[in-house]
Amino acid sequence: MNIIAFDLGATLGWACNAPVEVGHNIFTGPRAHRQGQLLDWLPSILTIGLDLVVYETPFARGRDATRCGWGSAGVIEAAASLAGLPVLDVAVATIKKFATGSGNAPKEAMIYAATMLGYEGANEHEADAWCLLKYAEQNAEKVS
Repeated sequence: MNIIAFDLGATLGWACNAPVEVGHNIFTGPRAHRQGQLLDWLPSILTIGLDLVVYETPFARGRDATRCGWGSAGVIEAAASLAGLPVLDVAVATIKKFATGSGNAPKEAMIYAATMLGYEGANEHEADAWCLLKYAEQNAEKVS
């Protein structure tokens, strides 16, 4: 199954297994402009023969961060829908427990876990996306 995974935040981390790639994007400007930049970028990445789009479920962190997280989730869902792709969100605690054994693991533990799962970088957003990708690969029949 070809999957792309997104770690939502001001820095958007992503990991894909078709082909294997990781990266991150930093969108700038007011929230609406960042959402527009995400919407402009997504169609180019969602046309690579994917079977599933997965993202980390946003959670409340304060008004602006919460609105950004859920806004990004909505943009991803809309773009995936237009591309004819199923979408799944996975709780942050589920990803952390899968990767580290603890649902409240710190960033350093997630980066370490990602490297144990084959990630070769040091970016916390990419590491989270990589762990989510590996979770989705191992649980696709349960989550799709």
